[in-house]
Amino acid sequence: MPEYLAPGVYVEEVDTGSKPIEGVSTTTSGMVGVTEWGPLNIPTLVTGFADFQRQFGGYLNYRQYQESWYLPHAVEGFFQNGGKRVYIVRVLPDTATVAETTIPLASTVSLTLGSWTLTAEGSAGSNTLTLNNTDNLSVGQWIQVGGTVPEYVYVTEIDSPTVTLNRPLRETHANGSTVGEVSAIIVQAIDPGAWGNGLQITTAPSSLTVTRADAAAAVGDTELILRSIVGLEVGSIIEVNYTETTAGQVYKITAINSTTRTVTISSAVSAAIALNAPVRSREFSLRVDLVQINPLTLRSRTIASETHRNLSADPRHSRYFVKIIGTIRTADTPIGADGRTDGESNLIRVVDGLTTSNQEIALRFDPGINSFSLTGGNDDEGNIVDDTYIGQDNVNPQDRSGLFALKNIAEISIASIPGRTSINVQSALVTHCELMKYRFAVLDSQQGDRIAEVQEQRGLYDTKYAALYYPWLRIPDPFPDNPQLRGTVLIPPSGHTMGIYARSDIERGVHKAPANEVIRNISDLEFKLMKEEQDILNPRNINVLRNFRDDNRGLRVWGARTLSSDPDWKYVNVRRLFIFIERSIDVGTQWVVFEPNDEPLWQRVKRVVTAFLTNVWRDGALMGRTAEEAFFVKCDRTTMTQADIDNGRLIILVGIAPVKPAEFVIFRIGQWTGGASVEEG
Repeated sequence: MPEYLAPGVYVEEVDTGSKPIEGVSTTTSGMVGVTEWGPLNIPTLVTGFADFQRQFGGYLNYRQYQESWYLPHAVEGFFQNGGKRVYIVRVLPDTATVAETTIPLASTVSLTLGSWTLTAEGSAGSNTLTLNNTDNLSVGQWIQVGGTVPEYVYVTEIDSPTVTLNRPLRETHANGSTVGEVSAIIVQAIDPGAWGNGLQITTAPSSLTVTRADAAAAVGDTELILRSIVGLEVGSIIEVNYTETTAGQVYKITAINSTTRTVTISSAVSAAIALNAPVRSREFSLRVDLVQINPLTLRSRTIASETHRNLSADPRHSRYFVKIIGTIRTADTPIGADGRTDGESNLIRVVDGLTTSNQEIALRFDPGINSFSLTGGNDDEGNIVDDTYIGQDNVNPQDRSGLFALKNIAEISIASIPGRTSINVQSALVTHCELMKYRFAVLDSQQGDRIAEVQEQRGLYDTKYAALYYPWLRIPDPFPDNPQLRGTVLIPPSGHTMGIYARSDIERGVHKAPANEVIRNISDLEFKLMKEEQDILNPRNINVLRNFRDDNRGLRVWGARTLSSDPDWKYVNVRRLFIFIERSIDVGTQWVVFEPNDEPLWQRVKRVVTAFLTNVWRDGALMGRTAEEAFFVKCDRTTMTQADIDNGRLIILVGIAPVKPAEFVIFRIGQWTGGASVEEG
C-alpha cells in the first residue's frame, strides 16, 4: 500500500491486466546412450549434428560396440527429420578408464620425496593398499603405485596402515612394491574412454619476459636489480647469463620490489652477474592434439588441437599449469555445470604430483622439447549393461547418472534410449516419463522381430506416455569392409521419429498427429509391411513404418497411437496436446501463488486461462465452431468450498475438446439413376 505523507506529485506503476500464458516448447528432446567422447552423465544441449560431433564425437564402429553404437545415428536422424534441440546424456560403465600419461619435471633443488612399501599385494580391482607406514602421507595426496607398470592414484582416506584410493587398481602390484610421491605432471584425458588414447602432448620452453640486469651482482647476493620486471612475479623462474647454446644460472623469485625493480631470489648467486647480463623468465608451452585414424582410409588426422603458453611449475604463479589447464577432479574439487573442473583445456586435465611444500621448494622450469602420448583409456564396452543406461538417482542433481540425469532438464518433452529394447530399460524410460508428467517416451521395437514378436513386446506396456515404432531403418554402412561394395546396416527408428515429432509440431502444431510424414535420409526399412500386416498391428497400438515407394510416396510413419488401453488416450497427439496445455498453464500461472484468494483473483485466473485456450482453439488444436464448444474454464464458488479457501486452495476446473486424427477416411459410394452420389463419412 503506497504512503502519502507529504504534499507532492506521486507517480505509481499499476498492474493493468492479467499476465498472459505463453505456450511451452514441445520439441526439446532428450537421449541417453554411448558416444565417442564427451561429459559423462551430464545432460548437454546439442543444436545440430555438427555440434554433436564437436561435443561428443562421430559414429561408433558397430563391430566394436555391438549393441551400443546407435546414438550418433539417432541424433543425426533427429536433426535430418526436423529436430532442433536435444539434450544428450553420455553413459559408460563404471569400469571405463581414463587415458593418462606423466610429464617429468626434474628439479635442480634436491627434494625429499615420500616413499612407502606395500606389505600386502595390491590386487587389481581393489581400492585399498596396505603400507609399511603412513608417515608424511595425507588425504588428497597423489601417489605412484609400482614401477614397471605404474598407476597414479590419490588417497581419499587413511586408516593406518591401510589407505583408500580414489579408484580401484587396474593392475596387480606385488607385496614389496614401492609406493612413492609423484614428481611429475600427471595428465589425464578430460573424460573417460578410448578416445583419450589419441591424445598427444608436445612441450617446449618459452619465455614470458626477456630483460637485462640493471646492476652487477656478486657471488652470494640474494637480490637482483632488473631493467624491467614486467611479466615477473613470485614463483617465476629466471635464467641469467645464458646464450642460445649454453644454459645460464637459474633462480626462483620469492619477492619483488616494484619500486626499485629488485627481485629476491631463492638461493645465493653462484657466479658474478655483470651489468646488462641477459635475463629471461623460464616458462613452457604445452600443445595438445587429438589424433584419430580414419577407418576408411587408415590415415591419421588431427581433429582437435590447443596450445597453452607461458606455463609455470610454481603454484604461486598466475600461470601455474594446474590453474590454467584445469585440475583433475578429486572428491572435494568444485565442478561446473558440465561435470568437469574449471580450466582452459577442452581435452585434458592435469595435477602436480608433488606435495604443496615440495612444489614451492622445487626449482622446475620446463620439461624441454618432448612429446608424450596418453594411454590406458577404455570404454569397456563389453560391460555396458541395462543399468549403465538406467543409471542412479540422487538427491544431488550433479550425482544423477544415466536416464535419471534427464530429470535435471525440465524443458525436455520427448525422451528415448535409442536401440536399447530390453524390458528393464524401456520400463525405466516409461516410468521416468510418467513421473516427470510432461514428458513422452519413444520406444524402439526389437531388431529382427516379426509380427508375433513385436506384439509380445507391445503387451509388456500399458501407458499413455509412450509410443512404439516398428520396424527398424536401413542406412548405408558407415564402416564398410570394402568401400566399393558398401552395404547397409540397421538402426532403431526412435531418433528419426523424434525428429518427425519436432517437424510436425513446428510446421503444424502439437495437435497434429506425427504420422503420414516422410522419414528422411534412410535407404529403406528392415521389412516391407503391407496393409494386411498393419491390420494386425494397428489395433494393438503398434505404429508401423511403411514403404509407399510403389505409390511414389516414399517411406512414411503410418501410425500415431500410444501404448494405452484407455481409448481416451489412444492417440499420440492427444496425449502430447494435454502435456503442452498442462505445462503451459503450470508455468504461466506461477504468479498466482500467495495472491489474495478472492473473487478478483478468480476472475484474473479465469481470464488468462481462457485467453490462452482461445489461442489454442484458433490454432486448430481444439474441436468446436466456437470457443464455448472447444473448452470451458470455471473458477468460482462451484469449484471450491470455504474449507478449500481456508486451506489456501485455489481450484480451477478446465475442460477441453481435443481434435483427433482422421485415422480412417471412409468414402461411401452408391448409385442413383441420375449418376453417382458420393457421401463422406
